[in-house]
Amino acid sequence: MGKVDFKDALVGGLVLAVAVLFAALDSPNAIGLAAFWNKFGSLFVSLAAFLFAYWLALSATKTAMDMQRRTKLAEFRQSWINEFRKDVAELISLSDPIEETAERTRKRNLVVAKIRLRLNPKGSLEDEIRKTVANIALSESGDDFIASANDLTELVNTYLKTEWDVIKMELAGNK
Repeated sequence: MGKVDFKDALVGGLVLAVAVLFAALDSPNAIGLAAFWNKFGSLFVSLAAFLFAYWLALSATKTAMDMQRRTKLAEFRQSWINEFRKDVAELISLSDPIEETAERTRKRNLVVAKIRLRLNPKGSLEDEIRKTVANIALSESGDDFIASANDLTELVNTYLKTEWDVIKMELAGNK
């Protein structure tokens, strides 16, 4: 069975009410409007109350489902932010060129791949983060590493602030 919304229920109820009204007034035993209202008025009031309650229930359900969807989306975004933050911190800790080993290089390459995959494919800030991540991974001196690590920290803080603002907007229902 298909989904019935408030408009369908309202139109159906109004059509039924008008049909009953015309049938009662057009019949050979037609009664006056006052007598008709006395006979069927409570039916119309009940129908109107039912339709209003149905509309309220649909509105409340839609609102609750929308809030639940936004909350779940915000949870996913927050989880993504936390994992991204951990990956950036791990990259910085693994990229010190003084303590380079094959295992650290392998781990660093894995973290670089994770960071790149977590970023949006388009965007100037994301491009700057990708370039800085590459600079950190390729830094050969302590000074280059420290400068790149500071740049990355600053860029990531800006990026995560933007993403946090998106979460707040989604929870407020503005997106």
